[in-house]
Amino acid sequence: MKSRKVLWIIFDAIPWLLLRRLLDDGSLPAFAGLAERGVFAAAKPPAPNCQTPAAIATLATGLWPREHGVSGFSTPADRSASIAAKSGFDESVLREAPIWQYAASHGQRYAASHLPWTTGPAAGATFAVNGFMDRRFRGDLRLLPGGGRSSFSIGPHVCSAAEVAGHLSLLLQPGGEAVEIPIANSGASLQWTRLDLPRSDSTQAAAIEIGGQIALLTTGSWRLAGSVSADLTAFEQAAGPFVAEGFGRFYRRGAFGPTLRDGGSGDAERYLVETLRPCADYFRKSAIQVLDRNPDAELVVMYQPCIDDIEHELLGWCDRRYPYYSQLRHDIAWSAIRDVYSMADCMLAEVLEHAGKDATVVVSSDHGMAPLWSLVHVNEILHAAGLLAWTPEGKPDLAASSVFYHPANNGSVWLSPNVPHHTAAEVLDRAVQALIFARDTRTGSPLIQRVESRSCPGPGWTPELGDLFVAAAEGLDFDAGPGTRHCTLSPAGKTASHMTNTSREELRGIFLAAGPDIGRPDDPLLDIDNRDIFGFLCEQMQIPVPARVVRPEGNTVLSAIGRLQAR
Repeated sequence: MKSRKVLWIIFDAIPWLLLRRLLDDGSLPAFAGLAERGVFAAAKPPAPNCQTPAAIATLATGLWPREHGVSGFSTPADRSASIAAKSGFDESVLREAPIWQYAASHGQRYAASHLPWTTGPAAGATFAVNGFMDRRFRGDLRLLPGGGRSSFSIGPHVCSAAEVAGHLSLLLQPGGEAVEIPIANSGASLQWTRLDLPRSDSTQAAAIEIGGQIALLTTGSWRLAGSVSADLTAFEQAAGPFVAEGFGRFYRRGAFGPTLRDGGSGDAERYLVETLRPCADYFRKSAIQVLDRNPDAELVVMYQPCIDDIEHELLGWCDRRYPYYSQLRHDIAWSAIRDVYSMADCMLAEVLEHAGKDATVVVSSDHGMAPLWSLVHVNEILHAAGLLAWTPEGKPDLAASSVFYHPANNGSVWLSPNVPHHTAAEVLDRAVQALIFARDTRTGSPLIQRVESRSCPGPGWTPELGDLFVAAAEGLDFDAGPGTRHCTLSPAGKTASHMTNTSREELRGIFLAAGPDIGRPDDPLLDIDNRDIFGFLCEQMQIPVPARVVRPEGNTVLSAIGRLQAR
């Protein structure tokens, strides 16, 4: 097969079932066009954990967490049974080379837009940028008192603002120039304005009138990291300030007015969508900049997080199993989710324009998303069984405990270091029994869907992921901290999640691919394994497929495409 350019977009958290629904109602022309001329398949996420770092690492390496080493948003720092943890995106955690490093080792040029593990010393990129690793200060929303100028800080920078004829006049102190920020009235779209702050901090700001008060929104500030060849100053001038997230945490507090949970009419959800527009716009511009600056790269990998953001906040309302479901709430939430998918569709459309006829375009999601209504405080189950003690600070007291659920919150349960070897099996058996028989006191339903161990291993489990591994029952996710008054369950702030129960239908992601030798299937209901995309990309770039990603059962992606070619 002749080597060709491969453009790979990873959208965070697109569920296969949801995308099918949006394609059926005609909401996403770019996604639909890609699906119509190529492969569209459901994609199996990694086991036993598909939190974002673990799931992206599986896409990137063709392996599951037990092999690539990334077991969640946080990963236990070592096997010493301590509560220390590292970020799942830490360069030192990933044990195997991702596809871009592997391709570079075989003479292929690659470029990357905001993917982890692309800008470190081992990355070998032709061009790469990543803004996620160095946050200077987080975005904020502040209500400004009326009638005069108010002073406040944006990160470390002192500012003041006053309302002047439908605008906020924002003044950076000392000696800064005034910036005029339009104030959006109820129901209007937010108008975002770039703020260039001292010490090279750049953010975007918008103002809105909520309940008679003016709210100022600022998106935070991050420092871009780049490969040696990346001109980050020129890149940021073209793409704008890095915007990593929306304002979900403020939405949940009611900062945009009553939410659906509080009986709101949909205004808060519309503003939540508006806070994601600068984020979606930034990732679209960033992808295009990476493409424009690297026309000769054989592999270009791009990332977009906005769908994950909106689904965490609203997707539960679209599922009839959600305890607070109503048709009205469904319709409001669905409209907001569809709006954010349309932003993703715009990004895909521009990438397709850049692709040309001879390129292969691949669209993936790292995982799907499932409804969530309660959090299980796993350590409270162990505490009630007499296996765990708390410190006054609300952390597991390892000296006084036999077993603990790790604060990394990646599904792993560990023996404490003080447990003698000859009693370890008995302690783990007691823990398994406590976890399996834990129940919701209101409904009698189990809290834990399954427990994996050496005697009962599940797909993907290894002792490196803990002495036990727990998967949550439907509608539940885990919390490593203590429950209020030692309650085992607490309400979840978000409405949807993706974590440990990776066999669930809702957690399957997507795979779309189109190119000169990829036809449209007669049967669109194909299934692939996210581990197999690595081998497919190698085939497209005409480089050897490493033995470590070759599975005895074969490559599901190549098999699906082979079936199409046979037709």
